[in-house]
Amino acid sequence: MRLGRGVQLPWRMPKRLQQVSDGSLIQTLDGHTRPGEEAVFSADGELLVSKVRDGMGLWTVSYGGQIHMFEYPGINVVFSPDGSTLAVANYNGSIALYSTDGSLLAERDGHASTVRGIVFSPNGGILFTASIDGTVRVWMIKP
Repeated sequence: MRLGRGVQLPWRMPKRLQQVSDGSLIQTLDGHTRPGEEAVFSADGELLVSKVRDGMGLWTVSYGGQIHMFEYPGINVVFSPDGSTLAVANYNGSIALYSTDGSLLAERDGHASTVRGIVFSPNGGILFTASIDGTVRVWMIKP
Protein backbone atom coordinates (compact mmCIF):
# COMPACT_ATOMS: atom_id res chain seq x y z
CA MET A 1 0.00 0.00 0.00
CA ARG A 2 1.24 3.49 -0.82
CA LEU A 3 0.71 5.97 1.98
CA GLY A 4 -0.34 9.57 1.49
CA ARG A 5 -2.36 10.65 -1.51
CA GLY A 6 -3.25 7.24 -2.89
CA VAL A 7 -3.02 3.50 -2.65
CA GLN A 8 -1.79 0.83 -4.97
CA LEU A 9 -4.46 -1.30 -6.61
CA PRO A 10 -4.22 -5.08 -6.62
CA TRP A 11 -3.35 -6.72 -9.94
CA ARG A 12 -6.35 -9.01 -9.71
CA MET A 13 -9.71 -8.18 -11.24
CA PRO A 14 -12.24 -6.86 -10.37
CA LYS A 15 -11.03 -3.95 -8.29
CA ARG A 16 -12.45 -3.86 -4.79
CA LEU A 17 -12.45 -1.17 -2.12
CA GLN A 18 -12.21 -2.79 1.27
CA GLN A 19 -12.32 -1.47 4.81
CA VAL A 20 -8.81 -1.63 6.26
CA SER A 21 -9.97 -2.36 9.82
CA ASP A 22 -11.93 -5.53 9.08
CA GLY A 23 -11.57 -6.28 5.35
CA SER A 24 -15.26 -5.76 4.64
CA LEU A 25 -16.19 -4.85 1.08
CA ILE A 26 -17.07 -1.18 0.49
CA GLN A 27 -17.49 -1.25 -3.31
CA THR A 28 -16.49 -3.17 -6.40
CA LEU A 29 -15.20 -1.00 -9.24
CA ASP A 30 -16.34 -2.66 -12.45
CA GLY A 31 -15.14 -1.14 -15.70
CA HIS A 32 -11.41 -1.65 -16.00
CA THR A 33 -10.21 -4.35 -18.36
CA ARG A 34 -6.54 -4.16 -17.37
CA PRO A 35 -4.61 -4.62 -14.12
CA GLY A 36 -4.58 -1.70 -11.71
CA GLU A 37 -1.67 0.44 -10.66
CA GLU A 38 -2.81 3.18 -8.30
CA ALA A 39 -5.85 4.86 -6.76
CA VAL A 40 -6.09 8.48 -5.59
CA PHE A 41 -8.85 9.79 -3.34
CA SER A 42 -10.25 13.31 -3.18
CA ALA A 43 -9.68 15.12 0.14
CA ASP A 44 -13.24 14.38 1.32
CA GLY A 45 -12.96 10.71 0.30
CA GLU A 46 -16.04 10.90 -1.93
CA LEU A 47 -14.23 10.55 -5.28
CA LEU A 48 -11.59 8.13 -6.47
CA VAL A 49 -9.41 7.95 -9.56
CA SER A 50 -8.18 4.48 -10.40
CA LYS A 51 -5.19 4.32 -12.70
CA VAL A 52 -4.57 1.29 -14.90
CA ARG A 53 -2.35 0.60 -17.89
CA ASP A 54 -4.98 1.54 -20.45
CA GLY A 55 -6.65 4.51 -18.78
CA MET A 56 -8.12 6.00 -15.65
CA GLY A 57 -11.54 5.74 -14.07
CA LEU A 58 -13.26 8.43 -12.02
CA TRP A 59 -15.64 6.96 -9.43
CA THR A 60 -17.95 7.92 -6.59
CA VAL A 61 -16.85 5.94 -3.56
CA SER A 62 -20.21 5.83 -1.75
CA TYR A 63 -21.97 3.78 -4.43
CA GLY A 64 -19.12 2.76 -6.73
CA GLY A 65 -20.60 4.44 -9.77
CA GLN A 66 -18.27 5.29 -12.60
CA ILE A 67 -18.41 8.98 -13.51
CA HIS A 68 -15.97 8.91 -16.40
CA MET A 69 -13.39 6.66 -18.04
CA PHE A 70 -10.31 8.36 -19.48
CA GLU A 71 -8.86 6.51 -22.46
CA TYR A 72 -5.23 7.19 -21.70
CA PRO A 73 -3.26 6.76 -18.50
CA GLY A 74 -1.65 9.71 -16.82
CA ILE A 75 1.54 9.13 -14.91
CA ASN A 76 0.45 11.16 -11.88
CA VAL A 77 -2.97 12.31 -10.78
CA VAL A 78 -4.03 14.73 -8.04
CA PHE A 79 -7.28 16.34 -6.91
CA SER A 80 -7.47 20.03 -6.10
CA PRO A 81 -7.92 20.71 -2.36
CA ASP A 82 -11.64 21.48 -2.84
CA GLY A 83 -12.10 18.32 -4.95
CA SER A 84 -13.49 20.20 -7.95
CA THR A 85 -10.56 19.71 -10.33
CA LEU A 86 -8.44 16.74 -11.31
CA ALA A 87 -4.92 17.42 -12.60
CA VAL A 88 -3.24 14.74 -14.71
CA ALA A 89 0.47 14.70 -15.54
CA ASN A 90 1.39 12.91 -18.75
CA TYR A 91 4.34 11.03 -20.17
CA ASN A 92 4.77 13.58 -22.97
CA GLY A 93 5.41 16.48 -20.58
CA SER A 94 1.90 17.93 -20.72
CA ILE A 95 -0.73 18.35 -18.03
CA ALA A 96 -4.50 18.22 -18.32
CA LEU A 97 -7.16 19.62 -15.99
CA TYR A 98 -10.58 17.99 -15.72
CA SER A 99 -13.73 18.80 -13.82
CA THR A 100 -15.10 16.03 -11.63
CA ASP A 101 -17.73 15.22 -14.26
CA GLY A 102 -14.86 14.18 -16.56
CA SER A 103 -14.95 17.17 -18.90
CA LEU A 104 -11.65 18.64 -20.05
CA LEU A 105 -11.02 22.13 -18.66
CA ALA A 106 -7.54 22.81 -20.05
CA GLU A 107 -4.40 21.22 -21.48
CA ARG A 108 -0.96 22.73 -21.08
CA ASP A 109 2.44 21.91 -22.54
CA GLY A 110 5.60 23.10 -20.86
CA HIS A 111 7.94 20.26 -20.03
CA ALA A 112 10.21 18.53 -22.52
CA SER A 113 9.75 15.13 -20.88
CA THR A 114 7.65 13.07 -18.46
CA VAL A 115 6.03 14.93 -15.55
CA ARG A 116 6.83 12.93 -12.41
CA GLY A 117 5.54 15.30 -9.72
CA ILE A 118 2.32 17.27 -9.49
CA VAL A 119 0.75 19.10 -6.55
CA PHE A 120 -1.76 21.89 -5.94
CA SER A 121 -1.15 24.80 -3.59
CA PRO A 122 -3.29 24.65 -0.42
CA ASN A 123 -5.89 27.06 -1.90
CA GLY A 124 -5.94 25.25 -5.27
CA GLY A 125 -5.01 28.36 -7.23
CA ILE A 126 -1.56 27.18 -8.27
CA LEU A 127 -0.37 23.88 -9.67
CA PHE A 128 3.29 22.87 -9.43
CA THR A 129 4.77 20.24 -11.75
CA ALA A 130 8.24 18.68 -11.90
CA SER A 131 9.66 16.80 -14.86
CA ILE A 132 12.54 14.42 -15.42
CA ASP A 133 13.88 17.07 -17.80
CA GLY A 134 14.99 18.94 -14.65
CA THR A 135 12.35 21.68 -14.78
CA VAL A 136 9.70 22.76 -12.32
CA ARG A 137 6.70 24.69 -13.65
CA VAL A 138 4.26 26.90 -11.79
CA TRP A 139 0.78 27.07 -13.33
CA MET A 140 -1.76 29.69 -12.31
CA ILE A 141 -5.06 27.80 -12.17
CA LYS A 142 -7.35 30.34 -10.52
CA PRO A 143 -6.87 34.12 -10.25
